[in-house]
Amino acid sequence: MFSVKNSGNSYKVKCMLNKDPYSTISFYVDTGSDITVVNGDALGYLVDNNQIINDTPKENIKIIGGIVLDKENNSQYTAIVYKYHVSSFTLHEDVVLYGVDIWVVFDKKFTNNLLGVDILHKLLYLNNPMSDSLVFFNTFVDNGNKEFVDYLVGDADKDSGLISNNSNDKDGVSGYLSSRFLELFGNDAVS
Repeated sequence: MFSVKNSGNSYKVKCMLNKDPYSTISFYVDTGSDITVVNGDALGYLVDNNQIINDTPKENIKIIGGIVLDKENNSQYTAIVYKYHVSSFTLHEDVVLYGVDIWVVFDKKFTNNLLGVDILHKLLYLNNPMSDSLVFFNTFVDNGNKEFVDYLVGDADKDSGLISNNSNDKDGVSGYLSSRFLELFGNDAVS
């Protein structure tokens, strides 16, 4: 589990792509972007730009629009992106996704790497308005509410606001559930 603080109305997450060799890249969390997009220069030695451009099949190439270049003038442009498969995508140091596709752009105007909904929908994360941060949890297998609760409780810490010292350990669930969690998910979540 880790959290990132809001900075200038945005959340920035350091990610590591692949294991050996690897590249560490910062991404802005963007719930408005359908896809995760990274500038080819940020990938460094992981990719051969010419090989991606020349060898990517047509069905793995998109033209995306609506990218804001100049907020002051609200100017927008389009860019060509290429699907690129990474063996692992690690957020921070401990949230790992294996075998995911991201999209690479070689347009120099594209400077912000975006963590889009295609990756975000695979993650468990919460907005914590009290600390003005996003809290990310390790990925989990959703085999029902009990496992979900065990997972949350096992990874949460007292600073996250998900654990309270005034609850009882229920049905062998290690740790404590906050009343807010029970309010959101109900008592059935721990039965």
